[in-house]
Amino acid sequence: MTGPRTLHLTVLEQGGGTETIVKRLCRNVPEFHHISLEKLGAYPDGLRGYLGALRAIRAFRPEVVFCYGARSHLIACAAWPARGPALVGNIRGEIDFLGTRTLVYRLADRRVRFWVANFCKGLGGNRGVVIHNGVPEPPPGEQPLLTGLQPPVIGLLANERPMKGHRFLLDVWRHCRPAGTLVFAGRISPALRKEAEAEGIVCTGYVSAGPLLRSLDLLALPSASEGFPGVLLEAMSRGVPVAATPVGGIPELIHDGQTGFLVHRREWSNFLSRPESHPLKTVGLAGRRHVRSRFTERRMIERFRKAARLATAGRGVSA
Repeated sequence: MTGPRTLHLTVLEQGGGTETIVKRLCRNVPEFHHISLEKLGAYPDGLRGYLGALRAIRAFRPEVVFCYGARSHLIACAAWPARGPALVGNIRGEIDFLGTRTLVYRLADRRVRFWVANFCKGLGGNRGVVIHNGVPEPPPGEQPLLTGLQPPVIGLLANERPMKGHRFLLDVWRHCRPAGTLVFAGRISPALRKEAEAEGIVCTGYVSAGPLLRSLDLLALPSASEGFPGVLLEAMSRGVPVAATPVGGIPELIHDGQTGFLVHRREWSNFLSRPESHPLKTVGLAGRRHVRSRFTERRMIERFRKAARLATAGRGVSA
């Protein structure tokens, strides 16, 4: 393969929303030499895993590196402290865990913001560029997976990980006891499933995202940290209103009260107590228009090709 070596700093076998988007991107741009962390045999889990990832990345010597979320930006900073490949991020914003940054992130913040923002300075003269994730149009005739549930139907669609907020949302649900139905979709542990079902929460397991999203009146994503969640794009492209914590790149997608709802963790109980007080339908339609105009798969692919070609032509990367 003669195309530029492009490294995606993600583990595609995790199978999340962004991973699905990256897989589609690689299929649609076959002329480039794509590789991701698991193909390098590197899993950034713990100190030994991070050191292994750095060694494998340097040995591969990519020409363009694509970062997805806060952790991959930090890996990129550590891997190339001096002259290096062109770096492309999928978020502009600062790392911010629930509005409170630790001392480590305070110290790293200035440098991390350089990597994820489209500043003029860069390694080897290259500018960092941001290419937001994009999704294709939903397939025609897509039908809801769930029917007959008490509305409003509120769903959390994510595989269980501490950052995704399953237990947090379960505790909120217990506390406020709102009208409607809460759905957990995705891979969750037997212990969490048992606890959730005891509270009347519907647990579907791993299901196709589109039909599940068609079943919802609201998608909830109370994450503690995020990059640029693909599930929000998938929901908004279908006109499903979304509510999410303002972390990672989420504020770059959601305009609060217009294309979705930004809800700090301390506000989730109040937000869910009266879902009928929020203009869900209006916001859902605005969110769909927003995604169709700015966050399409076609736009993402076009910008990807441009960034990689400019980088390998030695002219740097521009926005």
